[in-house]
Formats: sequence, structure tokens, C-alpha cells
Amino acid sequence: MYKPCFIVPSYNHSAAAVGTMARLSAHGLPLILVDDASDAPNAAILAQVAAENPLVKLVVLPINLGKGGAVMAGLRAARSAGFSHGMQVDADGQHDLSVLKDFFAAGRESPETMVCGYPVYDASIPMGRKLGRYLTHFWVWVETMSFEIKDSMCGFRLYPLEATCALLDEQTLPSRMSFDIEIVVRLHWRGVPMAWRPVRVTYPVDGKSHFKPLLDNVLISWTHTRLACAMPWNLACRAFGLGGVPRRGTHWARAKERGSRWGLAFTSWVHRCFGRWLALPLIPLIVTYFFLTGGTARRATLDYLRRLHQFTEGQSPRPGWWNAYRLFLKFGFSAHDKLTAWLDPWLIAELDFPDIDMMREARANGRGALIIGAHLGNLEMMRAVAARYGFTGFHAVVHFAHAAKFTGTIKDAAPASAQDIIHVCSFGPETAIRLREIIDRGECVVIVGDRTPQSENGQTVSADFLGAPAEFPRGPFVLAAALECPVYLFFCLGHNGGYKVVVEKFADQISLPRAQRAEVLAQLARRYAAKLEQLCVAHPLQWFNFFDFWQPRPTPVSHGPRK
Repeated sequence: MYKPCFIVPSYNHSAAAVGTMARLSAHGLPLILVDDASDAPNAAILAQVAAENPLVKLVVLPINLGKGGAVMAGLRAARSAGFSHGMQVDADGQHDLSVLKDFFAAGRESPETMVCGYPVYDASIPMGRKLGRYLTHFWVWVETMSFEIKDSMCGFRLYPLEATCALLDEQTLPSRMSFDIEIVVRLHWRGVPMAWRPVRVTYPVDGKSHFKPLLDNVLISWTHTRLACAMPWNLACRAFGLGGVPRRGTHWARAKERGSRWGLAFTSWVHRCFGRWLALPLIPLIVTYFFLTGGTARRATLDYLRRLHQFTEGQSPRPGWWNAYRLFLKFGFSAHDKLTAWLDPWLIAELDFPDIDMMREARANGRGALIIGAHLGNLEMMRAVAARYGFTGFHAVVHFAHAAKFTGTIKDAAPASAQDIIHVCSFGPETAIRLREIIDRGECVVIVGDRTPQSENGQTVSADFLGAPAEFPRGPFVLAAALECPVYLFFCLGHNGGYKVVVEKFADQISLPRAQRAEVLAQLARRYAAKLEQLCVAHPLQWFNFFDFWQPRPTPVSHGPRK
């Protein structure tokens, strides 16, 4: 949804800011005014304007951060308030505001595009400023190997907040005047599309400037030095698909399974011939390759970490490449533990199973059971754990096309692992009949509840997850109603060097009355999402979802962890 607002940074510019905000208010859009620790008289004027104008939200910074720091605070505040775009307008009144309608129209037409102003000066511009901008133009063209950026210093821009705040979450940007330069270069590196519009700029005769020629020119030179040094790596990332903004539209089931059967088989062979401990050093090498070459998975992981970090108000691991890599690494070791669970099940020595009696109940009630898990922790351990404790009759439903190589490798190494696996490409009458036969025998069916179906025919239900609506499949709950059996939630989570099994009774039986069908499904999805959310907060680096889970991607709004 296109929902823009204004962002106006101000530091001791209250006289000019009052006039600027009055002209902006004529557009009827919310305005985030950032007081960058102005002195008492200026701060009082800004506070009065905000109190008298319902469109203005005042953000007061406790210390002066500089123009870049104030703009970043405004961008983050806009994202938290649920806006999709932030129009940066300097408080000093230098820019011609009559072009704003054109900027907003361009943003509405192409929401992913950053609409940037390039200045058209009159005779009032100081000559030193004019010459300095041309020097910056040259270095920006070098840093981007492109002439696309017409001007990197004009603070008159409509930012798409999702892509912009993703950069702010991952990258430390300068807080003074060089901010405008660095953010536009780094967003260009990420592939954010940019559109350019002319804007007339006037330097008032009595205008107050906070540009400090010596300090800011040194900082701008340092910014160009860093960007020029980083340029080769970023060009390589773009050339090999390692960078860019999150791509939309690829459903998880239509994505090709990555990796080679040979590589997986080699790791399995090392494990069988030389033992688990010699196979373990291969995991970081394999994970590093997939992390660097897996743009879609890496971007989805960063998106998840950003949302979780915001949802927990900074209590979860900070979003960034290092923690994304740590999550990939945990996934690699988790995958190896699946193999270990079948080859050497007793090597998984630390296994905390406080709910084992509930699992016995699920297996011994004579009615069968549907067990719903997630891509959280190590669900494959379910069957290995069951075998270890003498449980039988657990049948795992697996999407065949997306896991053929991995399940094939485990099958070659441990043929017993192939028992009780039900490969499906989609659910149809034959699959439903087969699952009903399993339940009627008093056995259990294991599925996941955090992957949407391939079809786009309304087989999902929206539920709040980590502060934003996400789509969850209705299928597990519809299936449970059709099977007329008890439903349990099952999660096997890495814990203290081993695993902890979490089992929870979800329902004795699910009923879907025709009149309340949609409402009941929504309630069930919300309950499942709340449990998954709770465990993600407790185990933040163990949700191995490598796809765009919040598609279409809404602007996240933090509500804090559920109590």
C-alpha cells in the first residue's frame, strides 16, 4: 500500500522550518519533524508547531547527530509508524516545493523506485559549493561505474522505506553531510531503481548553514575513499548475484533445489567412512558457498532477522551478514545432524524430551494423530527420535521436488530413513485417502504448517507474525478436520549442544462448521503463528525459512513480543 509522509530534519532552523512545514501541510500528508537537539528557544518553537498541527509528529533527539543522523531517525520513525515512503525535505526552505506532486506521482506509479531531486541553481549558489559538487559527481560516477546518479548531495528525495531501512539496519552510514552521498551510492549498489526530477534551489541571503567547510570536506573525502575501496567488491556481488534488493514473486515450491547430489553424497561418504567428527569441518565450507551464492535465501534470512529484531525491540540478534551466516551455519549442522540421527543415533546424546508422555499419548490413543511442525529446528529428528524411543508409525509428508537431492542422499546412506516418507507434489484425493488410511490404523502423520501451497486459490489465511501479516496455509487444519483425529504441535530445537523436543496438544479434534469455517481457520492459524513466533523469539537463529515469507511484503509494524 502506497502511504507516503514527509521527513523534515531541523537543527536551530525553527524560523525557516515553520514556513516550510506550513507549505508542506497544504498537501495533507503526515509529517515527521526531527529536532536534532536544537537549543531551547528553537526547540520550543518546534514543539509548539507540532502541538498545534495534528499532521506533525515530533521526534526529539537527545544529542545532536548531524543531518544524516536526523534523517535516519526520521526514516526509522516513518517505517515504525507504518509508512511506505518518506519524502525528505530540508527545513531551510531552499527547495522549490511546487514539484512535490510530481515526486509523489512517480512514487505511486513505481513504489520500489527512489525518486531523487537534482538541483537547478540560480545565481545565489556559492561558487565553492558548485565546484565541490562537480568533484563529488566524478567520484560517485567512479564508485558506481555509472552516470545514472545525477546528483548525490541534494537532500530532496522520496525514499522507499523498505529497501532504505533494510540498508540502515545492515550498514553504518555517516551522520553528517556525507550521508546523502553514501546512502544513494549504496542503494544504487543494491539495485534500487532511481528516477530523477529537477528541483530549483535557492540559497537565501540570510540563510543559516551548518556545513563546516574543513570538517565536512574531510568527512566527504573519507566517504569517497571508503566507497571507492568497496566498489570492486560490490561490482562483483552484482555481477554474480550476491547483492541487490529482495526479489519478489518466486514461490518456495517453484524454486529449484540448490546443491549437487555429488557434494551431499561426498559429505555422507566421509561421515560413514571416517566418522562424524571428520565430516563436521566440511560443513562451514559448504555453508559459505551457499551463503555467498544464495542471494534469495540470504535476502529472506536478512528480512526475517530485521523483522525479528524490530519485533523484540532489539533483543534478538542484530540483522546483518554475520548473524545471517550464523543462521546458515546452524542450518548446515542441523542438516548433518539429520544424517547422524540415522547413522549414529546415539551420538545425539543430549536429548531433552520433557513431553515424552504426550508423545506416548499421541501414539497410543488408537485414533492416530496429525502432528504439525515447522521449518524450525530439526523436524527430521522427529522420526529418528521416535525410533530411538521405540515409537513406530510416524509418516512424514515431504514436498518431493524441493527436497529430492537431500532426501535421496540420506536414503542412500541410511535406507531406513526412507521408510514412512510420503512424497507429494500437491495434495489431491489420492493423498487424502492414503493419509486417512494411516490415521485409521492408529498411526501419525507429520506435516509442516509454515509453507503456503503452490496454488493461488485462497488456500491461505492471514495471521500476524513478528509484527506483520503473513500468509499461513489452511491445509493442515482442513486436513485435521477431514482426518477427525487429535492434533499436536512438534518442534525439535537445538539446545545446549543437543536437542530439546517440544510437544504441545493443539486440539482433540478440529471441526469446521460451514457457517464459521473462515473464522475458525483464522483462529487456528493465529494460534499456530503465535506458537511459532514464541519459539522464534526464544531460538532466533533456528527458523530455517529461506523464502519470502511475508509476500506480498507489507511494511512491518512492531508490537513487541507476545507475553
